[in-house]
Amino acid sequence: RAGRAPADVGLHRPPPWRRLYRNHHRQTETMRPFRAASPLVVGFGSGGGPTLSAFSDDFNRTSNASLGANWTEAAGDGSIVSNTLLQVNTGSYAENVYAYTGTACATVNQYVKVTFQFLSGADYPAIILRYTDASSPMYAIFFFNSEDRVIWTRKANAADGSFTTIQTVDPFTVASGDVYGVTIDGTGTSTVVRIWRTPPSNTPTSSSNWGGDTTPDATFTTDPASPVDTGNYVGLGGETGSAGNVVFDNFFGGDCP
Repeated sequence: RAGRAPADVGLHRPPPWRRLYRNHHRQTETMRPFRAASPLVVGFGSGGGPTLSAFSDDFNRTSNASLGANWTEAAGDGSIVSNTLLQVNTGSYAENVYAYTGTACATVNQYVKVTFQFLSGADYPAIILRYTDASSPMYAIFFFNSEDRVIWTRKANAADGSFTTIQTVDPFTVASGDVYGVTIDGTGTSTVVRIWRTPPSNTPTSSSNWGGDTTPDATFTTDPASPVDTGNYVGLGGETGSAGNVVFDNFFGGDCP
């Protein structure tokens, strides 16, 4: 093969391209396990495109009122309790946005996978997409477990409790212990959000294919009146009600390959 030194042949060493392939293969495999607040930044493909990001947090660390250095509590209050992220309830309705700012996404085509636990009728967990900062617009996908529906919304800022509903999928059953994967791609009126219940892998194959599953459980295609076309962070959050707590576990996020 062109570029192989004669010494490689005599010693029966694999050519450089094969050694590089094996090294890349080993690097790719390290994406599969997750570690607490341990960002992974991995290049996908070639051709001069951006290096896409993939990161995860299993929250397995000492209980603390702070989520950790990789997280920004833009609204509300979150804590680490019993190796999970607890959305702290203040006894009244409040907005919560926790952005994973330890690693930025390279694009606005993003994904999040997470487990919901201990849901009550007064709490509504959310997945945050295209977050810039606490005062900028973002998308939030709310899971209304007590009303069996999921809604795609535009929040004007992190504390915005009168957010704009773009589209609702109803009925959509939400229960404690559910695992969801959400992707977003496109901009303007071509933005599409897809939701998988119990996705078969920690990261999607593409924005429309999660580990071979090309049939999402919900798809949002309604044109946003005021699209959010920027924002390189993703996260978690939701609304707390008069009682109960939302608990998140096993968070994955990054750019859609």
